[in-house]
Amino acid sequence: MAATGRGNAKRANRGILELARLLSDGDWHSIAYLAVAAGKYLRPEIAWRCSAGSSIQDGQRIYIDNKLRHWERVGRVEKRRNGDSAEWRLTNSEWVPDYLAELDSRRAASEQENGLEVSRAARRMPAHKAGRPRSVPDNLARLALNLYQRGHGYRAIARMLRAEGVSPSFGTIRNIIKARKTV
Repeated sequence: MAATGRGNAKRANRGILELARLLSDGDWHSIAYLAVAAGKYLRPEIAWRCSAGSSIQDGQRIYIDNKLRHWERVGRVEKRRNGDSAEWRLTNSEWVPDYLAELDSRRAASEQENGLEVSRAARRMPAHKAGRPRSVPDNLARLALNLYQRGHGYRAIARMLRAEGVSPSFGTIRNIIKARKTV
């Protein structure tokens, strides 16, 4: 059971890990409280998809409620009706330490990188900007730079990358090489 819980913890997002932490005290918690406390860790696009376009807050509640229903089916939590709302608590806490250990390891990994403390600004900065995906993957960008260093021109490199299944313009190749030369 522990190995299965560990694998699930590795796939769990931060919102689900936080939900496990909130429920680990063994008390009854309302779905409204859990949706606010754990739902804030869900990415907005996930919450929006769950809400079917109504609101992100509704999506957070629906996502957390669906996860709790799943845990109820497998016997991890129990539900009780309290008037118009529902309350949840843990019934089986064997799997929680694995989830919480995963949460702690993710926090430690985000605070340290290769043994060095990382600043808050660096933690918030994604590897790539959000938006349109790159037209040439990083591995092919390294290949383009390698070909340029061997003496090939922008147009020749673009033709060679077309054979790899990517269709960049020679201007894209020029931009990649200019950006990579400074690194």
